[in-house]
Amino acid sequence: MAMFAGLPTTGLRIMASDVGAVGEFVLFNRQRFPAKMFASACSAALDYRATAVRHPSYDHELFYEVLRVKHGIPLFGSEHIARLETSLRLCESTKRFHAESEKIPVLPVERSPWCCDPLLFERAKIADSYCCGTQGVEELMRDVSRSLLEIATAHEDLEQNVKIFVFMVPRDHTQPSIGELDDAPPSTSMIRSAATGGVKLCFSYCLYFVNAHYPPPELYAEGVTLRLLRDAQRELPNAKIVQATLRERAVEEQKRTGCFEVLLCHKDGLVPEGSRSNFLLIAANGHVEMSCDEDVLLGITRKAVEECCAAAGIPVTKRKLYVDDVMNATAIAMTGTSVGVLPVARVNDREFHSASHPLLRKIRELYEDRARVTLPQN
Repeated sequence: MAMFAGLPTTGLRIMASDVGAVGEFVLFNRQRFPAKMFASACSAALDYRATAVRHPSYDHELFYEVLRVKHGIPLFGSEHIARLETSLRLCESTKRFHAESEKIPVLPVERSPWCCDPLLFERAKIADSYCCGTQGVEELMRDVSRSLLEIATAHEDLEQNVKIFVFMVPRDHTQPSIGELDDAPPSTSMIRSAATGGVKLCFSYCLYFVNAHYPPPELYAEGVTLRLLRDAQRELPNAKIVQATLRERAVEEQKRTGCFEVLLCHKDGLVPEGSRSNFLLIAANGHVEMSCDEDVLLGITRKAVEECCAAAGIPVTKRKLYVDDVMNATAIAMTGTSVGVLPVARVNDREFHSASHPLLRKIRELYEDRARVTLPQN
């Protein structure tokens, strides 16, 4: 089994760009690979797909998490693993896996044209995939958790972010996957008939360090600029899935305007979250407000802030937030893995004095205290 056979092209492209900048190795389905060698293999696989005659073009779900690692300890590690599992099970429950399986072409075996390194190819033979379904997901989550601790403790000198990717990959339905009992019939919802290719969807995962961009102190003292990105909506808000087109639009807007982040604005004016962050606001009446849970990715930092506020007796209201709510707020802050709680100084042409707002400063302090307490416990 060639290691990258069936991996979505978008995933290969992201890994080719991300891997190798920091960290000594990558963990792919429990196996260690040198980071730079792995990145080169991803690039070679992309080149092969771009030039190979009859190589089908396809893409499917990419689940991911990004979490901060400090002194060899994943910050809020168990919460990130739990959210990853939620994303997988949410997509499974909505039958998206079955819908995706209908799109899978018959795949050629990608071998020597791109995976020419003997070490990579030999290890790839035992870097197996995990079947969809309850048992496979449980095995996957168990191994992802172990791999996260392994890669974190091996890089104790780094304070960077770890990215976890989980891919949906097509596999020959006659080959058992991890979490699939030998005497159990294959899951009919995950398998196409032999007449249409004999393919089932399984999971593979990859963990590696990425360069983290933590805001400098002056941005916390002054605040950052956000822009509204119109007609922008994530398909399944509670699942952390790569949406390449939406991400490209967000990056393009950031480059065009120089803003720090964009807020996703639906066609009806709903503004639930940022492209890579949540946000909270303090309304004119002094109340702390967040978007409804069903409208957003349930951020780990967002949840921690909510818990900090509850413990301090600061009420938080969750409701649908629209453009007018954002523009009429007295203070706004982003929340996220790399930024923590980051004040906002401007949204489009509207200025805010968020950094100096007493309640927002209190919330920032509460979160930072919580993060310091959480760190040695993970």
